[in-house]
Amino acid sequence: MRRSHDTPPRRRPSPAGALGRLGALGALSALGALSAPSLYSGALAPLSALAAPAGDERRPQTSPKRAPPPKRASSPAKRAALAAPELQEAPALTAAQVAEEWRELLSGPAPQAALQGLQARWALRDLKTGEVYAAAGAEEVAHPASNTKLATTAVAYELLGPDYRYHTRLWFAPLGAMGRAGEELPAAGAPPALDGALYWEASGDPKLTRARLRDAARALKAAGLRRVRALVISDHRFTQTPLPPGYEDRPEDDAAYRAAAGGVGYDFNRLRVQVRPGAVGAPPLVSFSPPLPRFFEVENAAKTIGEGEETLTVTTSESARGGVRVRLAGALPSLRGGVALKGLTVARRAPNPLRFSGEALLWALRGAGVEVGDGVEVSRGALPPEGERRLLHTVTSAPLRDLLRDINVYSNNFMAEQTLLTLGLERGGFGGWEEGLAAARAHLRGALGLRGFKYSNGSGLFGETALSARHITDLLIQMHARSGGRFVELLPRSAAEGTLRARLRRLPRGAARAKTGTLDAVSTLCGHLTPRAGAPLVFCVLMSWREGDAAAARRAQDAALERAWRLTR
Repeated sequence: MRRSHDTPPRRRPSPAGALGRLGALGALSALGALSAPSLYSGALAPLSALAAPAGDERRPQTSPKRAPPPKRASSPAKRAALAAPELQEAPALTAAQVAEEWRELLSGPAPQAALQGLQARWALRDLKTGEVYAAAGAEEVAHPASNTKLATTAVAYELLGPDYRYHTRLWFAPLGAMGRAGEELPAAGAPPALDGALYWEASGDPKLTRARLRDAARALKAAGLRRVRALVISDHRFTQTPLPPGYEDRPEDDAAYRAAAGGVGYDFNRLRVQVRPGAVGAPPLVSFSPPLPRFFEVENAAKTIGEGEETLTVTTSESARGGVRVRLAGALPSLRGGVALKGLTVARRAPNPLRFSGEALLWALRGAGVEVGDGVEVSRGALPPEGERRLLHTVTSAPLRDLLRDINVYSNNFMAEQTLLTLGLERGGFGGWEEGLAAARAHLRGALGLRGFKYSNGSGLFGETALSARHITDLLIQMHARSGGRFVELLPRSAAEGTLRARLRRLPRGAARAKTGTLDAVSTLCGHLTPRAGAPLVFCVLMSWREGDAAAARRAQDAALERAWRLTR
């Protein structure tokens, strides 16, 4: 079974229970004080009294904090001075020496002993000329894990364009437009005091975060919306099959990194279950983010213990009302080594994106001072005719170049799959999986000239995707030329940000800009490298094995790039 995390190895999770399951979206993390602790214990407690969160919770999954750019080094001597001292003093290596070092580091006795059944394939090439300096099995296809996102973002960059934006439109219509006796649409120039139905026209925006939805709610209030009697989401241009192809490989896995996709997606279609120890012998205390009172039901069979092993399990499923039923079992210790534990947060997939996103908008509207009755339901439906609706607000995304960078820097599976659906919508007329795959495959074969590959979803999570080191380095070389050197800016900088922030720290910061990939028994690393002297390089390393620790593969990859950094020609 394959799993994709792509989380930098900054910490070692505990071996058992919920604390031992760490997903790509920060599935588990230590809690400080819980904001607005709407806490629940006992069996099957409906969450009917959740309060709004205290304080500002604007924490998008893609961090707004950018690491400062690496220092510019205009000469080989200056570049070398930014490396670790032992690398500064290390002698230069010829291409033949680098090739031999790569064979030893990536498939020699040491990695073979650490990774049973190891298969390693790689290519190291000149960015401008394509000359090969080191290669093994470079033409053999293998699962690239999240390096699939290089293909997805490359196709989107070219077919949609770096300035493409998503426009999510929010419309008002009186209840009469829904087939009920009632009001006429107020005149455009009349003082607004709107009381009726709200329509959400889905765009497939992959980054509709809490902050952006909260801003939208305030804008709706400013546009005159005073009371919402119904919320209708129009997503007919998008698939109603929420899980991408290949995700059925793990049907039981409800982790947040396997988020459902479609026309709407709030906060990457993930929810957070926050769990704190209760009294010893009593169930743990549970709260949720976002705190949606009508969306969650809890079945809490877990117990709080004193000192002891943490065996807590948290699973989610769709409830009969289209919300989420959360089940807790096992034990949560209140102490570890005599120190009180504050709790943990488990991130899970929202099983019904339409209901989840709609309830989140209603919650944001209440916070903005718009009246939303308890009986307001979220439903799927068509927009009223043009003359019977008024546009109140348009939520406009960041330019696509920024969204694609987030996909690669943070290895965001949800955003990658949303991008695939967007390709289907814009190139095939419908935001479906087959339409998106057809558009991507055609561009990879036609414009980029790749042959003999398999591309089964946008993220590289599960599925039968197969690419070679030659495919990926060809793609990097071509995209560098076709984008005027801009495509490399969509990749994370080594030792600085995203999934590379804890990698290649002995090299000058930002010497590599590369995409990581991780599945069960798969580790990949592909991208660009600026060596100590000479022209820039592109590389791709694809490693798989039967048994072993992915950390050993990452160490081998980093060591290989340190040798390539010393290449002189």
